[in-house]
Amino acid sequence: MSHYDIVIIGGGAGGTAAALSAARTKPGASILLAEKEGLLGGTSVLSGVVCWEIGIASGKLHREIAERLLASGGGYVVREVHRPSEKSPYGYAEPSGEPYEATLKEAELPNKDWSRFVFDARAMAGTMDQLLAEHPNVTVKKNCAFTGAGTTESKNGKKIIQNVKLNDHDREIVVEGRVFIDCSGNIALARNAGCSFMLGTEGRDVFGEPSADKKTEFLLNGVSLIFNARRKEKPGIDPVPEPYNSIDVSDWIDEKLMNGRVVSYINRCPNGDLNINMLPTMDGAEYYNLSEDTAYKICKARAYRYFQWLQTYKDLANYSIGLFFPKVGVRESYRLDAKYVLSERDIRQPFGKQTRAEEIIAFADHGLDLHGGGGINGLRKRLLFPYGIPYSCLLPKEVDNLIVSCKGSGFSHIAQSSCRLTRTMIALGEAAGIAAALCVKENREPDQIETEYLGKALEIEKTIKEIRKKYKYIDYNYNGIRGKEQEEFFKYLL
Repeated sequence: MSHYDIVIIGGGAGGTAAALSAARTKPGASILLAEKEGLLGGTSVLSGVVCWEIGIASGKLHREIAERLLASGGGYVVREVHRPSEKSPYGYAEPSGEPYEATLKEAELPNKDWSRFVFDARAMAGTMDQLLAEHPNVTVKKNCAFTGAGTTESKNGKKIIQNVKLNDHDREIVVEGRVFIDCSGNIALARNAGCSFMLGTEGRDVFGEPSADKKTEFLLNGVSLIFNARRKEKPGIDPVPEPYNSIDVSDWIDEKLMNGRVVSYINRCPNGDLNINMLPTMDGAEYYNLSEDTAYKICKARAYRYFQWLQTYKDLANYSIGLFFPKVGVRESYRLDAKYVLSERDIRQPFGKQTRAEEIIAFADHGLDLHGGGGINGLRKRLLFPYGIPYSCLLPKEVDNLIVSCKGSGFSHIAQSSCRLTRTMIALGEAAGIAAALCVKENREPDQIETEYLGKALEIEKTIKEIRKKYKYIDYNYNGIRGKEQEEFFKYLL
């Protein structure tokens, strides 16, 4: 049995950021990063989500990763040149040559000024490998899946994780740890260790969210099977290969495709390929009720039919599908019932007036964005200003030595639709890594870490100053917000 000071489950954007920040905060700490797939990067690499959506980002690591990708030619900024419309239900973006800074604001910005950061999936995986290789105190185990946790009761009646069981290249191993970070996306470690969790929408009475339905219905944010298309010599409509031609997707075509309910975003890569993200390929609840293999096959059959539609009606007859990414992009799964759950009420509060503002560790400003998942009604989905995410959203109520830092942290269904994006996950991972390193350094538990110190390490005050310069309406009071929808919402809050 091996022992590490810090054990991180999940090597996506958040897990990689956690390992890097922990290693830099306490270079003497032994750190294990366990990733079940053969590559680091999570959905950014294996699911083809090669686009960092426009929006504010905090922390240092997102810039470091972007700068390396830009320097190597593996990353670039794109500007949207076509917005989705009823006639043409897809957005299209091309490389623009703009600086990375152009991608770091959404709230207040008109759609025509939206720029995104796009990268090659292989370049992202390689960059993560390079960054971690610079820290000899980090051990990276790929093809190493979490299978279980061993816990014991703590002095205060809660639990402590003593060890985790891992399937390391089909060999069962047990690893002890001092502090654990769950960056698995579906909070596999937290759930296995006995932490309470949420799944699907919450009724309006749960968190007092005015955009929520009055009653609870099982809905999840939609999933996407992303693929690349490349130019071919002769135009034409490509046949759907077997076995996907035998899968009946007629109901989906009638309900979604022909009714304009599938909206794609297409980014042109420097080599001329098109990265096509269907929104959604499958409703989240439908995906949840299928096996991973079955869902992937159905998604692939739908994607083939969808691309035939693009070839036939949307001037893409000169392109063929070049590759499908091996994993479906899952936007929402299990979420932690944390010490504090971020809700719609929090993310719509005027900047600086948020609950638990003193313990904010990351910022976001992406709009409420559910792809076929439902659960947002009435109010404006775009946000007028950024909001902060408190450290308590990463802390479970039942386990002392665990930090949960991923899209499954303590967020309501509605709030998660905004703060689930990759750069936000990098910022949360960065904070989690620093907190875990301080636990080891000072012999404390995660909920004993002073958020003031975390804020200094993450340069939160510097970020706040930058935000105040960047956003026009940042200091408006409740009655100063323009727009009927916002006024109604703030009346509700008061």
